[in-house]
Amino acid sequence: MDSSLDVTHLSDFNSALSATSTPDWKLYWIAHKSGFDALVTRDAAQRTQLAEMFVLSRLPGFTIITWKRALEDPVTEWGQLIAYLPEIRKRFENDESLQRTGSIILLPKPKLSSDHVVSANDAFGELAVAQGTSTREARLQAQNELRDVIDIAGWDPDEYAELF
Repeated sequence: MDSSLDVTHLSDFNSALSATSTPDWKLYWIAHKSGFDALVTRDAAQRTQLAEMFVLSRLPGFTIITWKRALEDPVTEWGQLIAYLPEIRKRFENDESLQRTGSIILLPKPKLSSDHVVSANDAFGELAVAQGTSTREARLQAQNELRDVIDIAGWDPDEYAELF
């Protein structure tokens, strides 16, 4: 991920903690005392537990990272966590309040809405306009570029006939 970031799974850190029922607040305490800056958990309900929030409030610089709403896909969870790492790192580096008390970072649920999907034809047309050319001229320019690459590479032009 990032050479300055160490990720340790709980069972690799201390298998006894994951083999038994360990209170969440104790996991916070052990992680903090062991020099960890944060603990990532899938259990967002921990923020509704008095003992956990009391202990976290006593751990300066320690952060719990979780999702605002549970995600049921581990690939999405890890992908989102990785995507937010630069922002999380900025918080650790720049937010003075994180040093005074423990904190919780709630990652938002990733959502791909319709305004995040753009037609390639529309994007092509916008590029043509931005370059001050007609769509027809832009299409010819792109096709010529494709032909040049195909020719220089020695590829069979018949393989790419549907692009023209």
